[in-house]
Amino acid sequence: MSKDSGNARKPTKAALRWVLSYLGPHKGIFIPSLIALFLTAGLSLSFPLLLKDLIGDPADAWRNGVQPSEVLAKSNKTAILMVCLLALQAFIGFWRVQGFIRSVESALNDLRRDLFQHLVKLPVPFFQNERSGALSNRFSADLGVVRDTLLNTVPQAVRQTVILLGGLTAIFFFSWKLSLVMLASVPVVVLSIALFGRKVRRYSREAQDSLAESGTVIEETVQNIADVKAFANERLERDRYDSALTTFLKVSIKGSKVRGAFLSFIIFAMFGAITFVTWYG
Repeated sequence: MSKDSGNARKPTKAALRWVLSYLGPHKGIFIPSLIALFLTAGLSLSFPLLLKDLIGDPADAWRNGVQPSEVLAKSNKTAILMVCLLALQAFIGFWRVQGFIRSVESALNDLRRDLFQHLVKLPVPFFQNERSGALSNRFSADLGVVRDTLLNTVPQAVRQTVILLGGLTAIFFFSWKLSLVMLASVPVVVLSIALFGRKVRRYSREAQDSLAESGTVIEETVQNIADVKAFANERLERDRYDSALTTFLKVSIKGSKVRGAFLSFIIFAMFGAITFVTWYG
């Protein structure tokens, strides 16, 4: 790793620790919600096994001459267990969502308050060198990204990680050869995610900047509408806004190509791995 890339990652890690530090005062709610997320993800792993017992065992039992009453009793027991687990997962999931939203939104309110206090304490030359529309748009857009990350991306990442590790453990328990075959594809997938993720992140940042620019044009035009009317600059402001939207659209289209390629690769790799494992097994 080069020195520049290492130095580039340090501010990112420091910023991540700084943002997560705002969850500290609300850890009494956030940590139980995180534990509940692990529980619901773990409970979801039991459904394929129970579904196998519900569908596969009765058919095998009938072929083997087992009494229908025994098959029905076992199927009823499995179905009741699945319903109970679903109810438990739904109950935990309700409180988990409530806890996540309460703790994250409370932390974001603290973050917004501190950022605004820091903003108003900055010297006047700073505001003279920066556009007010850009500041307000970046303020709202960046916090929107943080909110989406904490409320959606982090829970999904934790959930999928638990399901992945639990699934690999189950596969290793039933067939260690198949688990080794699946693990062999992990480095390829992880490397691809790193490469595609870097490009997606760059296009997302550019799209966010260009969208903030369009918001700046709107804000500046509305704030100075008397001057715009006085100098008949409606066409100029319209052209500025069209230019900002065109830039945003071009960046979004370029980003969509990368996202589409990444999604196609994931679909091909996932179903290809399933097909190969099924054929091999």
